[in-house]
Amino acid sequence: MAHPEGFGVKADDVKSRLRADFSDHELEAAEAVLARCGSMRESLRVQFAILELAKGDLAMLRHYAEQAAADYRDVLYWAFYLDTDRP
Repeated sequence: MAHPEGFGVKADDVKSRLRADFSDHELEAAEAVLARCGSMRESLRVQFAILELAKGDLAMLRHYAEQAAADYRDVLYWAFYLDTDRP
């Protein structure tokens, strides 16, 4: 399910995307990475943005989660606004 700009994302959307993007043997590790983002502002939107950017790559999921820990707004911008913000 697509969420324009990540608004309206629900926990079930994040779980569904996790199951779609990661194999059974990677799923637990991917869930653990996203769980670290669970207490940040706009956490579900951020988690969905990280999944959008990682495109099923566990290493990239970790990378974007680290970026979100530094400033969650970066991953929101990269996932939902970067393409539309270009002249």
